[in-house]
Amino acid sequence: MDSYEQACGVAEAAATDLESATKLLQRAAKAMAKASAEGASSKIRQATVAVAEAAKLVQAAAGSAEQAWPYSDDDVSDYLESGYEAELIAAAADIDVVITPLDDRLAAFPVVVQILGRQPAVRLDANRQVGLRPTFLAKRVADQQRKPSIKPEAFIETLYKAYTRVVAGASGSGATLADVYDTLTILPEARKTYSKAEFARDVFLLHSSGLARTRNGATVTFPAATGTKGGSKSFVVVPPDGMPKHYYGLRFEEKKK
Repeated sequence: MDSYEQACGVAEAAATDLESATKLLQRAAKAMAKASAEGASSKIRQATVAVAEAAKLVQAAAGSAEQAWPYSDDDVSDYLESGYEAELIAAAADIDVVITPLDDRLAAFPVVVQILGRQPAVRLDANRQVGLRPTFLAKRVADQQRKPSIKPEAFIETLYKAYTRVVAGASGSGATLADVYDTLTILPEARKTYSKAEFARDVFLLHSSGLARTRNGATVTFPAATGTKGGSKSFVVVPPDGMPKHYYGLRFEEKKK
């Protein structure tokens, strides 16, 4: 497979030709039925010729449709793991949607795209999607971008609960976001459905929302790493301006009594 979009186009064209041929056969059959009901011999004879010709067209179109998708699931999976990413990015760019490679995911803020090559499918945030045609999927990404994301009010409470578990019994020096993420995704299945890229996005959305205080008055800050970008424990998000934002630490300061 050289192009998933092109392969889908060939299959679609074959299906359209078959649909057109089938409609011709249906019209010819209806004309024959009407002529037979009336008993018009000349019209019956003409209709039988039209039915035979249309049937040949249907047979030919069906043969073409049968051959229009010669790819196995393994063929598709192989392409998803090779050329598909670049094709999806290009299709998205054609409708002014920016998709950026980020670790093992793709980011189209605030949507996170994961290509599940061996299934074959993709995941848009937590939603599994089997429609893989690049132009179709790019539109789905654009639609997903317009949907409401997480509510900062709810996320800050979740973040606070996980943070208190990480720092329980420790001094008030804060925690790394990596440790908090590990706590939130302690079950293997949780990590599959809530990736680091999605966590980084939600942290960014909270940070940029201006909300910094929990219901009980604890104030959140996001300390930077000692190093430039925090290394392997740093979380990266690419917001709409295209400038990567790095997050490393997390601290909640309890409300003074």
